[in-house]
Amino acid sequence: LLLESADEIQIDANGLAGFDLNSFGTITMEAETSTVINTNSGPTTLKTTTSGDVTVSTNVDGDILITSADELDLASVGLMDVNAGANLDIDVTGDYTLDSTGLVSIDSVGNSNWTNDTGDISISATTSGGISLTGANSSTTVGGTVIVTGGSGDGANLGGAVSLIGGGGGGGDGGGGAANVTGGAGGATNSDGGSVLLAGGALAGSGAQGNISFDALGMAAPILFTETGAFGPDLDVSFTATTVIGAINELKTQASNSDVTVAAIANSTTAITIGQLLAIDNDGGNSRAFQADASSGAGDLVNAVGFAQAAAAVNAAVNIVVAGEVTLLDAIFENTPVAADAGKPVYMMDETSGDSGDITLTSPGGQGETVLKVGVISFAGGAADTTRIIVQIGTGTLL
Repeated sequence: LLLESADEIQIDANGLAGFDLNSFGTITMEAETSTVINTNSGPTTLKTTTSGDVTVSTNVDGDILITSADELDLASVGLMDVNAGANLDIDVTGDYTLDSTGLVSIDSVGNSNWTNDTGDISISATTSGGISLTGANSSTTVGGTVIVTGGSGDGANLGGAVSLIGGGGGGGDGGGGAANVTGGAGGATNSDGGSVLLAGGALAGSGAQGNISFDALGMAAPILFTETGAFGPDLDVSFTATTVIGAINELKTQASNSDVTVAAIANSTTAITIGQLLAIDNDGGNSRAFQADASSGAGDLVNAVGFAQAAAAVNAAVNIVVAGEVTLLDAIFENTPVAADAGKPVYMMDETSGDSGDITLTSPGGQGETVLKVGVISFAGGAADTTRIIVQIGTGTLL
């Protein structure tokens, strides 16, 4: 069937039966200008009944416009594939919802952004699973950086804060989730681990430098600092404080002790334990540190001068604390002090009652022994090896 006309061809079906155009081959409709298919009411359907595709295309550079006076539905039983040879622009006057019962993957090659004009942006896992923000891995260049930045304030308004908050526990005994900030591990032999930098904001004009605050939300909840690797050159193995306040106290004590220690002195042929009471004596024409001893016949070893600031191996140098406050091991005392012993004097001990370099709360009383007060207990009764004394080396009395 061939219908040709130099003007208009109009086919009208006035009845209710409709108009059918069927062909066992191809149906081609061509026009030099516009082609319009209108229905007065009811849907207009283009479909294949058995198999095959429905293709809508333009030649050269024409556009395909799909306009709906109401709702526009694009439905597919299988895969729906939208490919754009250039850009893909989706503009929505109202809300835009993207739901999936499976995975949602958004991939791009260049710099990408997700911008919201007003309101918050929330990314959450509703039932289970976590959320990961990961910079790109690289074997040849620096790995990608993940930056989380609060918005800048305007005028007198504050800038936006950045908060890392662990999830709250559920009902019952569920604990809250931790908020961790961890530097990345080194990637190869002898490579450095990533640092974690906490820095208060720089001041502007007459403003103040921003602070870094640690809040444990309760006096009974200490903030713990844990050294998980090998001790570096700036951290002494004797540094035992694990809380902020404890660290400050220990640094204060160490600073005080460093101001009152004498010059390093080589010790005797016996290793010295931290906190032992020491005296100085001649050893083959050399001044050496020895454990003090109140025993009869101890010679110059009764002239105690202070306490070993740290342990020292044989013939190694040792610093001696001669004033200030020191923390001593329980083993240095004849009997471990208790809380009620705070304020009591401590004395040099004789070798026959214990070990040289030890101290006691009981004044020696044997014939020929030397009574020498070496300090006063300032704290006792806490955890093991936490007893502190204020160093007060007196003048010995020979009995």
